[in-house]
Amino acid sequence: MDTLPQWIQDCESHRSIDSYYYFFHKAHPFAPAKSYMQSRIQSQDASAVLLYAAMNYVGCMYQQSPPERDRKALVLQQARRARQPPRTPSPRHVYQVATLLLLTIVAYGKGEVEEASDNLEKAISLAVDIGMDRVDSITALRDREFVELWKRTYWYLYIMADALQDADTNRDFRLECPGPDFPLPCTYDSSPQMTLSQFDTADFEDHAYIFPSLVYLIALVRISQSIKRLNAGLGDHFDRAVIRTHAMLMNWKLHLPLEKQSAVTKSGEIDHIMFQSHILFYSLRVFMHTSLPGSSGGDDEPLRARTRLESCEAGASLLTLPTCLLQMSPLIIKPLSRCAVTSLNTAPPPDSDFHARNNLRLVLGAMKQVSVVWKGAEQESQALKAMARIAYSIPSLRAPANLTTSQPSPVDVLSGDIHFQFHDAHYFDQDGDVGTAAEVRDIFVGTPIFERVSGASEEASVLSWQL
Repeated sequence: MDTLPQWIQDCESHRSIDSYYYFFHKAHPFAPAKSYMQSRIQSQDASAVLLYAAMNYVGCMYQQSPPERDRKALVLQQARRARQPPRTPSPRHVYQVATLLLLTIVAYGKGEVEEASDNLEKAISLAVDIGMDRVDSITALRDREFVELWKRTYWYLYIMADALQDADTNRDFRLECPGPDFPLPCTYDSSPQMTLSQFDTADFEDHAYIFPSLVYLIALVRISQSIKRLNAGLGDHFDRAVIRTHAMLMNWKLHLPLEKQSAVTKSGEIDHIMFQSHILFYSLRVFMHTSLPGSSGGDDEPLRARTRLESCEAGASLLTLPTCLLQMSPLIIKPLSRCAVTSLNTAPPPDSDFHARNNLRLVLGAMKQVSVVWKGAEQESQALKAMARIAYSIPSLRAPANLTTSQPSPVDVLSGDIHFQFHDAHYFDQDGDVGTAAEVRDIFVGTPIFERVSGASEEASVLSWQL
C-alpha cells in the first residue's frame, strides 16, 4: 500500500498515541518508544500495526469526547485482529503477543476478567510458539528496541498471569518464571544486559548494581507466586516454609537500593513502577498475616494485627503522593482493595478508629477517580462501600424514606458523594490530587494532557525504557 490506512491517519491527527504514552505507558513500559513505533508504521511494517492500533485504543480511552469514542471503536476492531493466531509463527509476531497483552490489561482494568483471561491464554500460547521463553531466540536478535520489546512483553505476561490468578481461579495459565539465564529488562542507554541469576546474587556485591524499576516489580511477583504456592500446598514443614517465604518478602524491601525505596525519584517525579511495587509489597504482607493458615489467633495475634494495620496504612498513604491518579496502573486496584478490606476486618471498634476510616476514604477516593477510565475500580469500590456500611452499621443512602433508622453524620458516611479527600474529576474549577483542573479537563475534551502541563514536552513524555 502506498499510503497509510485512514484510521491511522485519523489517530495521528488526534494524537491518541500521545495520550497512551502520557497516561498509560509510564506504569506499563513494555511498548517501544513512540518514535520507534511510528517509524515501523511509516515503513509499512504490517506486524506492528496491530500493536499500534491497541495503543491508540488505550489512548482514546483517556479522551472522552464523542469523536474519540467513535475512533476508539474503530481502532479496537483493528486491534482485535490479534486474536487470530498466525499461520506460521515468526519472531515478528512479538508485536501480536504485545497486542494481546495490552488487550489483557485493558480488559482486566474494566473488570472483564473472562475476556482478560482469554486474551492472556492466547498471548502465552503464541509466545511459546515463537520461542519467546528461549534465551537463544533473544541472542539471535540484533535490533535493541525489538529485543527490549521481546523481553518486556514476556515478563509482563508473567506479571499479568500472577494478577489474573487472583481474579480468575478457574484458569491455570501455565507460565512459569524463566530460567536463571533469562535476560532482564534494560534501560534505553548502553547499560549491560543482566540475567535473573545475576539479580539473585546482586545483594552479595559490595557495590550493588541498580536495576531498572521493572526488575524489582518482577522480583516481587516471583515472591507473590511463592506465597500463592505456599497457600495452595500445605506440607509437613508448612510453618518453616511460611517463615522462609516471609523472609523473601522482607528481603525484597530491605535490599532495595536507596533510589528505589521511595516511589518518588530524585527529580521529584513519580516512579509509577515502584509506586505499583510498593503497593503490591504491602498487599502481600497483609496476605501473609491474614490468609495463610495459622496467620491469625495465638499469642502473637496482637503483633500480627498491628502488622496488618501498619501495612494497610502504608499502602494507602502512597495515594497521597502528588500524582495524576489516572496514570496509575489498573493492576493496583486489587492490592489496594485487599488492604482496605483487611483494615475493615482488623481495626478496633470502628467508632473509635478514625485512622482506619480515613484510610478507607483515601482508597475509595482514589478508586472513584480511576474509575473514570477503569470500571474495575468502580466494581471494587462498590464492594468496599457495602462492607463499610456493614462494619460501621450505616444504612444505604438509597434506603426507603420511611426507614426509622437515624441518618449517619457526614463524617461517618463512606459514600462517594461526601467528604472525599480528592475532588471529583468533573469539578473543573478546582484543583485536586488527581491533577490540575486543566489536566482533568483535557481528559474529557480529547487534548493530550502534556500540552498544557508547565515545563513538560512531548519527548519527555514518551521516553520508553527509563523504568
